[in-house]
Parts: sequence; C-alpha cells; structure tokens
Amino acid sequence: MTSVDTHLNEQTPDPAAMRAQMSFDSGPRKIGVEIEYHMQDLQEGGGPARDARVLALKAALREKHHIEVDDEIAAHMIEVKTKAYELPDVKTLLSEIARLQGAVMEEALRLGLKPVPFGNMAGLTKERALENLISATNEDPTRGARTRVMMQALRDSGQDHLINYPLLNVSAQVSVSAKDPDHLFAMVRRHNVLLPFLFTLFHNRPPAFYAQGNKIKEHSGIADRALMGNRGLIPASLALSENGESYIKNHLSRVFNRPMFAYVDCRGEFTAAAKGEIITMESLREKGLATRTNALLSQSMDWHSVKMKTIPGTTHMRAEMRDMDMAGHAAASLTIINALMNMDDECGLAVDRLLAGYSYPQAMRAIANTLHLDMKRVQAQGTAFMKQPYGGGHMDRFAQDFMTTILPYAQKHDLLADIEPLRHACDTGMTEAKALDQLLKTPDDVARYQREYDPELVSNPRRSLALALAPKP
Repeated sequence: MTSVDTHLNEQTPDPAAMRAQMSFDSGPRKIGVEIEYHMQDLQEGGGPARDARVLALKAALREKHHIEVDDEIAAHMIEVKTKAYELPDVKTLLSEIARLQGAVMEEALRLGLKPVPFGNMAGLTKERALENLISATNEDPTRGARTRVMMQALRDSGQDHLINYPLLNVSAQVSVSAKDPDHLFAMVRRHNVLLPFLFTLFHNRPPAFYAQGNKIKEHSGIADRALMGNRGLIPASLALSENGESYIKNHLSRVFNRPMFAYVDCRGEFTAAAKGEIITMESLREKGLATRTNALLSQSMDWHSVKMKTIPGTTHMRAEMRDMDMAGHAAASLTIINALMNMDDECGLAVDRLLAGYSYPQAMRAIANTLHLDMKRVQAQGTAFMKQPYGGGHMDRFAQDFMTTILPYAQKHDLLADIEPLRHACDTGMTEAKALDQLLKTPDDVARYQREYDPELVSNPRRSLALALAPKP
C-alpha cells in the first residue's frame, strides 16, 4: 500500500450530502481534450518503449513546448492535455490539438520513438503489457505503487478482465462541463446511444491486427461495454433515469453501494480490499472513511459516462466521451462532434431528433435492448465496418444523416475545413479500419505499417489514411 494525496479528506456521509457538494458551471460551457499514446521504440524493432526514453519525451514536451503531460500507468504510454475552451474558441482548441500532436511526433522521432498508429500496439502480449504497467517509473512516486495495489485487488476479486482496460486502449478523451443536471443527463445519454456508431467510425485496427495468436486482441472500450450484459450496455444509473436529478440520484446511489477494489484508509494509505472482502462506501462510513476521496474512487468505475472534477469545496460535473481509437483526426473530430451537439443547444436537439428517427427515443429504458444488440454487432463486426444495422436502420445511412445534421452547425462555427476527414468517413463509409484493411492483410503487414507509416497520418488532424487513399478528382 502507498500514501496518496489526502486533501479531500472531508466526510461525505451519504448521497444527499454529496449531491449538496456538487456544483455546475454557471458561466459558458467549456470543452477540453486529453490524448493518449502508446510509444514504440524504433531502436528495438518497434517494441514498447522503456521508461528512460518516455521520461525524456515527457520532459521535452513540457520544457520545449510547454505542454501539460500526465503520467500514465504503463511505461510505454503518455497523455497530453489541452486547456479548456468555450464554444466560440473551438477553432483555437483545434489549433492546440494540432500543435500537441505535431510536438509529440517531432520529439518522439528525435528520441528514436514513434507513436503507435492504432488504438493498441500490434504484437503486444498481455504479459509484456503488465510488465510495463507494473514497472512504470512516474514523476508521482506513489503512482506505480497504487497501480500494483489496484492490479492485485482486481486479480484477487476475480475481475481480471478489468486489467485489460489500461493495457489495451489509447484514446482521445473529450470532456464538456455541465451547465445543470439536465444538460449532464442529455450529454451522457447522447454519448451512450452514439457509442456503437462512434466506435465503428473511429476504429483504426484492421482485421489482420487481430490475427496474432496469443497477442492482445480486444478493443477495451467495446469489450467493457459488452460485459455489461443485457442492461443495454449502459450503467443502470442511466438506464433507470428520466431526467438530470434522477440520474444524479441513481449515480450516487451506485457510487455508495458498489463494491470497491481499493480505498484510502485512516492513515491516508491506498489499500486493496482483502480477498473475498466486500468494501463499499456504506461499509466505509462505519469506519469513518466515507471521504470524498473514496467517493471519487468509487465513481471512477463510471469513467465511460461521467466525471466529477473535484477542487477544494466543490465537485464540478462534466460528461466525458472516451475510448475511441486515437490517431490522426480522431481527437479533432471528437472535439467537433462534442462541441456542436453538447455546447450548441440547437444542434443537440437536432441530433436527438435524428436518434429518435433511428429507434432511439428519449426514454432510456426503451433503448436498452436496441443498444445492446447494436454493441454486440460492433464487437463482432469483422469486415462489415459500417455495413451493419444501427437502431432501426443501417449504420452507413445513419453516418450520412449524422453528417447532414451537424454540417450546418459546423458551417455556423467556421469548422468546415476542420471537419473534412470526419465528413469523408461519414459520407463514404471509409473508416480508418476499412482503409487499413485494404492495405494490411497479414500480421507482418500490420507490424511493418506500425513502424513505417507516414507520420503526417497521425500528427496532422486534417489528414487521414481514408482521405489519402480516396480517388483524386
């Protein structure tokens, strides 16, 4: 066990008290982006980068480019962050994304590294990934120890599949601050209903990627939701909700009653639950440990839906869209989608009407079975790509209708030039995974591409392989 930052030690005795601590942005909504990368070491034949080189990369990004870089829990991973921007400044945010992606590529290549162009690293075994995860040396001296505690707790609990998440996927993560409970609920609902489409749209692993024996295969975002079973692959706290306040109430009830794999004890130590022990916020209350820190640990299991950003005295709520494969235009395109439908209310309502036309009405209970079937199809898509059902129609047609719906708002906010890779994918059905499938037919092809791809296809958010392969007029 290891010490953690305990500035959030104030008690949160029950869900009502935690609801009272929540606040929402009274001013303009803001949007920010985090971008994750797997780093390969070209000097070691493209295998996972080791600590020393990754630490040097982080230092260069901070010192030369003034970029905020976060520790990740595996030695070969990094995460860079943008600032938060209001809707009129989304063009500036997109410029910052381009600057960050360009700087990461420039400094990585200088150090003999190269970002992996897929959502996961081709050829990475679970054993090697775990080794990199456990051995990571981070600037935060408690980070690696906390990771070891959590990994052991997951194994002891029989939830070994949850270890896959930090090993399998790097993604772009886009967060939008909530102006009120109903806005939070609307954002989370849209995110969940759109997931089958968005996972397919941004999937960038060709079928040959998965033909690698015992290598890691799953797309963790899809696999995690498939494990949610016939709840419709959405948290029960969302499926049972009808408005913002009922969603928050259900979410906090879930936070206080779900089993936790680890918690912060009375000495401020990060501690794993004993094997067979069931720890919840309710049981921690009896020990005087129902702190905001532990509440945030519990709610982090809903990382795919909502985040509570806590600063002393407040808990700000934001919705987060994440787990789409990261490369090239993904971060910029996800930013545009989120900015338009979650920050421009007219666009949000237009997207809701479109979803209703595809058998996704406003009532969450009514969509559970449809969403469940759609996600199962995405998990087993093979070479179908967008040629598969979605809601009450077909995904390739929905993609075209989705672009038709948001395009006037992209024009309204001067984003037409930035939306071109996304527009091409939606209009033609030529996703990155489909384009890669045309080029890469064997695991050897995948490994070679991972080492030798054109850096512009990953560093430039206005480029995509699908656009590069498109017939020239």
